[in-house]
Amino acid sequence: MQVLCKCHFQHHSNTLTLLLLHGLEGSSDSNYVLGTASKAFRAGMNVVRMNIRNCGGTERLSRTLYHSGLSEDIGCVAAALAPDERVGKIAIAGSSLA
Repeated sequence: MQVLCKCHFQHHSNTLTLLLLHGLEGSSDSNYVLGTASKAFRAGMNVVRMNIRNCGGTERLSRTLYHSGLSEDIGCVAAALAPDERVGKIAIAGSSLA
């Protein structure tokens, strides 16, 4: 299984990192995700815009479909980010437009 994340890192290390999730039928390129990412980056945070499984044109990356109870993908992304020296604490934020 793979998911696609779009990462934007500040130039210094050990920075608060915002892992940003989109709402149903959205993607990492949804306007509300881009707006939040831009504000967080300007505030000095690293930003990782995560496409939830099978969203944002990523159907080829996984053999299974996403469902709302499948939160382990988020944990896997956070765990993959943690060893990076640019990443300090990780905050997770998501949107729901339903």
